Amino acid sequence: MEFNWVLLYPLMQTDSRYAVAFAEKLQQIQSVDYDERLNVLNNHRFGDDPQEWGDGLSELFIAWRNDPYAPMVSHTMEWACDFFDIDPEDYPWISVPMAAAVLADLDHDNSYHNTNHFREVVILLALMIDVFMSLEEMKVTLTKNDILMMLTAAAIHDFAHDGRGNFIDGTHSPSRMERKSFNQAKNFLATAGASRDQRDIIELMLICTDVSRVEAGRSPSGFCRDAYRAHENDLTNMIAVPTELKPLLKDRKLSLMAMMLCEADMGLSAGLSYNFAKEMTRLVASESTVLSPSPITLRGFMDAICHGGFSTPAAKVMMEENFKTIYQCADQDIDDKVLYSKP
Repeated sequence: MEFNWVLLYPLMQTDSRYAVAFAEKLQQIQSVDYDERLNVLNNHRFGDDPQEWGDGLSELFIAWRNDPYAPMVSHTMEWACDFFDIDPEDYPWISVPMAAAVLADLDHDNSYHNTNHFREVVILLALMIDVFMSLEEMKVTLTKNDILMMLTAAAIHDFAHDGRGNFIDGTHSPSRMERKSFNQAKNFLATAGASRDQRDIIELMLICTDVSRVEAGRSPSGFCRDAYRAHENDLTNMIAVPTELKPLLKDRKLSLMAMMLCEADMGLSAGLSYNFAKEMTRLVASESTVLSPSPITLRGFMDAICHGGFSTPAAKVMMEENFKTIYQCADQDIDDKVLYSKP
């Protein structure tokens, strides 16, 4: 599918500090044809060997990170829509994920939270949805509208990240970056055609990607995991979550969508290959004043943030085995007192 980018021209007048940058990026995207290199992603659908799949996808991601002319998020979104056979004629609000992709393509100075990361989360989430839809006896069916909302959230989940996270001068500001990303993007999404209900769902999914701990040592991501598992075990009346996350307890599908986004985000650092996990850890640490580029940081992430593994069916099938291998490698490097240096 090649999207008609002219449909996004009205967004250039959006009341936003990013309006000028959006207009410039849109013009750049229009001047470049669909990147045929993205078609190689069809060869990276999950097979029978998690390690082979993880190594192959990691190598592709690293190659694109080292390529100044790597595929744009906007063209990646075109690939994803084509991957799921989403026809613009049938889904007129396809302009929403396309607008989100243009925002993701704006220049970002962060070492980790930048266009490379946004592109990779979109791709990994698409591949996870593909596997999920192939599994039998699932209690939830994802529609193409659901997929479009998930891909939109993936593109903008860290859109306005300033590299400082949710702690400013030692003070925790719950979901600061996630809310900022949504608030800076919401007018673009609305003008592109996202309804209020759709925007609310996208905002909630973004908040669920916050892994910083808020209440009783839990993070929004942790509460999302609790809600998802409660649905799986028919125990939603047995757990409590913050008020703004209560929709997760009322809607099994929403809890799945949010958790899959979270695990696509986490999976880049803990579910593909050890080499890629090391590089992601190094880049995250370079944005931090407290984290070191070390296997101790990686193992801490896998223990405290990933809670020792994955929850959703697709993530388990695709990345659970790789997670265990990465954890073992990190343990060995801790014993050897290794630091992750720039390659």
